[in-house]
Formats: sequence, structure tokens, C-alpha cells
Amino acid sequence: DCANNTTTHTQTVTITDPIPPVLSATPTDVTVACTSDIPGDPGITATDNCGETLTVSFSQSAIPGCPGIGTLTNTWAVTDCANNMTTYTQTVTLNDDIAPIPVCQNISVNLDAAGEVSITTADIDNGSSDNCTAQGDLILSLDQITFDCDDAGQVIPVVLTVTDECGNSATCSADVTVNANAMPVLTNCPANISLNNDAGECGAIVTYDLPLFTDNCGSSNGALIAGLAPGSLFPVGLTVVTYEYTYSGGSLQCTFEVEVIDNEPPQAICQNITVGLDDNGNLMIEAADVDGGSTDNCGIANISIDMTDFDCNDTGANTVNLLVEDTAGNISSCDAEVTIPATPIPTLNCPNGNVTLRSCDGTFLCEFDDENPFTVNVSQATVSGTAVPYLQGNFQPGGNAFLDPATMPLNTPLTLTYTLMVNDCMSASFTCTFIVEPSQQSNAGSFGGN
Repeated sequence: DCANNTTTHTQTVTITDPIPPVLSATPTDVTVACTSDIPGDPGITATDNCGETLTVSFSQSAIPGCPGIGTLTNTWAVTDCANNMTTYTQTVTLNDDIAPIPVCQNISVNLDAAGEVSITTADIDNGSSDNCTAQGDLILSLDQITFDCDDAGQVIPVVLTVTDECGNSATCSADVTVNANAMPVLTNCPANISLNNDAGECGAIVTYDLPLFTDNCGSSNGALIAGLAPGSLFPVGLTVVTYEYTYSGGSLQCTFEVEVIDNEPPQAICQNITVGLDDNGNLMIEAADVDGGSTDNCGIANISIDMTDFDCNDTGANTVNLLVEDTAGNISSCDAEVTIPATPIPTLNCPNGNVTLRSCDGTFLCEFDDENPFTVNVSQATVSGTAVPYLQGNFQPGGNAFLDPATMPLNTPLTLTYTLMVNDCMSASFTCTFIVEPSQQSNAGSFGGN
């Protein structure tokens, strides 16, 4: 108004903001196997009705450990200037029920000097893995880690167990080849043996100490792969004996020689023989003719005699030396007597005293016999005496001649001489004297030679 009177009125305006902010995302609850799979903050933002710029806070509860089932929460929170707050919680379930993947490898180990060896899980493990647990955090175990000489030369199966941090486990198998491997030491390898044969044997019983092969698992005599065992009859000559011990790194041998020497001479056995000259006045013999069964413990290689040829000058007893040599060159000898009859004398069987003519056939019998142990070859024969004029036919060796009684004087002594030259060596003469007497019967006489 004119008087400058002033009237005032005050209006109070109250601003309220009851609307909370809005989050840009609300992740759903999840179940995961590994802690590495636990989700974090995906970068959630918030808006407000007043348009102010808001900051969303994120928090995560403690991560549970294995084994077992655990949960954790992810929480997002935002507050506007009016202190309106919006929160959201995501539940994460942790559940690792997947077993590890075990991977094994076969190995070969060598026993140490004490005959023992140990292995570790790292020797067998060949890269086992797990879906959650790092390889270095896996728990490995073996059902057998030590081996000794009882296992030497064998393939031993072992089981590797692989366990993750949550208690899940799985197994695999591997083969462990156990080698003694220590180079054996050869002791007591016999030296070469040389000895004579046993009496009457073509060999000798030989004994020797067995070789000894020693390694980290004990001692062994090895296996006989050549020759003969001790106490055997070794033959005359050279025998090579070999023992072999086989180990994982190869083999070791012990070799020696056994020589049996035949120093036993043969037994020379002679036999005496009587034998005549042949048709030509000669004789040839062989060693077998005077050998009476010579023997040797191993065998006879050769027999010989110092005299093989004989003739008329050797009639009578002749000493022949038989030499016997065995297969080892041992020699022995003996003497045999070779007898050649001095004169191959046949026998002439003459009539005894008087011969009476017989009327039935007019004969009497004179026999000429060869009683020598060989055949007589008469090179020349002559007949003489008073009976010769009455001799009919050819009275030669092997032939026949007859006496003619019709012309023979009765009661008169008659002689018949038969002279032989035998093989130009010597001669023999036979004489028969007889008387022909008359009888009531007329007889004819014959004189036969053979």
C-alpha cells in the first residue's frame, strides 16, 4: 500500500524421494564345481529416479574349501541420496564331484648293491590331472614302493591312486620291471684239468668244484651249457666245460678245459699157427693170422708184424713179432710162433707082410694118404723097384696104377719105391715090400695113389 506496509507469506516445500535405485542386473543362483568357476561382479550398475549418478558396491562371502558341499554369496548394494538402498544377493553352490584323471607309465628299476630299490609316485605318474585341483596339489599314492631280490627278474604291477582336494579319487596300474642289474662277480672258476685215463676205461671220472657267480642278490653256480658235470666219465681227448650265469644286463661265463690222456698201452695177444707153403713153395701171412684177440681200452688203430713172407728156407718154427698200436699212439707187442712143417711127408700104407691073391677080384689094396695139414703139391714123382714091371697105368700123384697078378711071380718079395720132390724144397722116398702068395682064388692087385 501507500504507507509501504508489507505483508509476507512463507510456503514450505518438502521434497521426498521414497523410490530406491534400480540394479541393472540380478544374476541367478548357480552351482559350480571349482572355485575357479565362482562368478564375480559382472559390472552391475544402478539408476535412480532422480537421475543422480550412483555407485554399486559388490561383496563376496568367504569361499568354502573342499571336500564337501559349500555355498557363498555375491551381494550388490546401492544407496541414493535419499538413502534409499537396494540390495541383491546371489547364492553360489560349490560342488566338485568329478574324479581326477590318473595317467600311469611302466618303468624298469635296478636293485642297488644291497638288493633293494624304492620308487616314488613321480616315477609312475605320467601327467595325471583334475578338473579343479592343480596338478601340483593332487595327492598321489602307490600300493607298493619297495622291491628286493625276491622280485628280481619279475614284472610287478603297482596301483597309483590320484586324489583331488575335494576327496575325489581314481586309480591306474603300471608294471615295474625289477632288475638285479648289478654286474655279477665270478669266483672259483676251475683251472684247466689234465689227467690220465682210468684203468681199462677210455676216459676218466673227473670231479671239480662248481664256479660261483655272486651279485647283489646272492650267489649261483650258473647253468651248465657245455661239457659234463663233475663226477662224470670224461672221454679221452679235450672237453670244453662252460657254465653261464644270466642277469638283466647280460651274461657271464666260466669256461675251462678237461683233457683226458690215454696212456694205457694195448694188450697184445698172440697165437701160434702152423701153416704150410703154397703150391709154389711160398707162404704169405698177415698180422691178423697171429693176432689172438688183442684189445685196448679205447681202440686199436693198427696191427703189424715184422715178417710176412716165407719159403722153403723157413721150414720149422719162426718167431714173428706182432706190434699193436692204439688210437693214442701207445704200443705193445708179443711174439707168435709160425711153424712150417719141415717136410710135407705123405703116408704110404703098404700091405702088411704077405699078400694073398683072392680069386674073387684078384686085387689087394695099397693106399697112399696125404695126412699133412695142407695140400701137398708134388712137382716130381718117380717109381722104382721089382714091382714096377707088373705096374699098369700111370702111378703119379692124383692118379692110379694097378699091379698085374697074372704076370707077378708068387712067393717072391717085391718092392715098390715111390720118390717125391715136393715143391722143389725137399724130397721123400717110400718103399713097400710084400710077397704075393697063391690062394684058392685068383686075384688081381691094384696100387692106388691120392
